[in-house]
Amino acid sequence: MLANQRVVALTRIAVALTASAALPLLAACGGNSPTAPTAADALDQHLSSRFVDFRHASGDSVDGRRQDAYHEWALRTLGLDTQR
Repeated sequence: MLANQRVVALTRIAVALTASAALPLLAACGGNSPTAPTAADALDQHLSSRFVDFRHASGDSVDGRRQDAYHEWALRTLGLDTQR
């Protein structure tokens, strides 16, 4: 009889551990979590700098001069030549 009680207790512990691990995963995967961009997230803005074409959403901003300065710094620092 004691062995059966031990099996029941271990089974309950295993079920509890499995449920406690599975519930957060199920909650994270369900319902209203965003999985794809909406129309409001459209990259409808465009900015061309010397090196890069930026596409971004309304309300976001890109400082093209700063990005170009960083790009030039990175090329110099890494010793890269972009001329082909």
